[in-house]
Amino acid sequence: MKRFIKKYLFLPQPQLTSTIFIPLFVVLSFIAVVNSVQASIIYEDINNVNYFFKFLVSKTIFCWYYLLLAFVIQALSIRMHLTRTNALRWTSTHFAILLLFLFLHQLLTYAVDSMIWEGILQISYRDLLLKTITTWLDIGVYIFFLLCFFMIEYQRLSQENAIKFSQLEVMLVKSQLQELRSLIHPQFLFNTLQSISDLLDTDQNKKANQILTSLSNFLRKTVYDTERDETTLGEEIDFLRQYLEIERIRFPQEFKIQETVEPEIAHALVPTYLLQPIVEKYTVAALEQGIGSYTLIMDIKRKNGDVLVHLEDAGAGIGGRQFSDEGVLNITRERLGHFFKSEHSLHMATKPDGGMNLEIQFPYCDKRNDPRLMDGKETL
Repeated sequence: MKRFIKKYLFLPQPQLTSTIFIPLFVVLSFIAVVNSVQASIIYEDINNVNYFFKFLVSKTIFCWYYLLLAFVIQALSIRMHLTRTNALRWTSTHFAILLLFLFLHQLLTYAVDSMIWEGILQISYRDLLLKTITTWLDIGVYIFFLLCFFMIEYQRLSQENAIKFSQLEVMLVKSQLQELRSLIHPQFLFNTLQSISDLLDTDQNKKANQILTSLSNFLRKTVYDTERDETTLGEEIDFLRQYLEIERIRFPQEFKIQETVEPEIAHALVPTYLLQPIVEKYTVAALEQGIGSYTLIMDIKRKNGDVLVHLEDAGAGIGGRQFSDEGVLNITRERLGHFFKSEHSLHMATKPDGGMNLEIQFPYCDKRNDPRLMDGKETL
């Protein structure tokens, strides 16, 4: 019983929308009137109203029957989709419906004409079914409706699949963003809190206060901006500066920053957490390995309608192979692909001294309706 209810009661109910039903009704009614006028002219004087209305009733019933056919074909198109696995079942079902419709339509036509033209109708039902053009007309109309509703259903399914695909892309991007956030917090917070504890133990209260202030600003963004998947490059750089300031205080002798950022790129739209996770992986391993003096060079500028981000370390670095094994680069590439419609790139190269050279290029877009941004991109 549950299977019967699920199969027959909870199927999507086929409905002829007004955009299909009304034009079809008007066209069929117009054809019925025109055929009635033509028949009256051929068989009797057009001024004979009695003959005209008899033809009109006959032709109208004949034409309106196609409305029922349209409803049945649409119902089948929604319920039964043509696939490789059910091609035989689909073909046999429509062939059976075609035969049933053909016999019923001709039977209805014969019954109506027999009542209207009692004593005048000279054709038998067998001849009406086998020797008149209306049989081929019914077959042609069925095939026409079948093709039309097949295309309509195909388009509807394509649109639904496109929407589902877009939703899956958004879910993927959000999951990638969550993964980036999870990479940021645990180890970074542990190391920072440990540094604060060490500073307090050695009575370096001023430095401890500086780290606490920077950490507070850093966490404020990560906590309150959890729903934001998009930001401006200026905000992203400020967020990166807060992180770098914490690391600079933790490693005052070893860590130095050389920054060149053009002010006009501040309004460019970018995915949230575009730079910070990369820079964290870029610097922390090198600093904690105790490689000595380490300088991070950051150069961000606008060129020919694009934004160019250049990150480079002037120390020995950690080696390109070790860094490229991390998932941060792959996630960032995918997020750039979901965000920008036009060309973008992310390249990592290893320097001869073991340091790294990172280049990110993407289009400068400062408006959300910019055609170079993805239609289904991450939104605020």
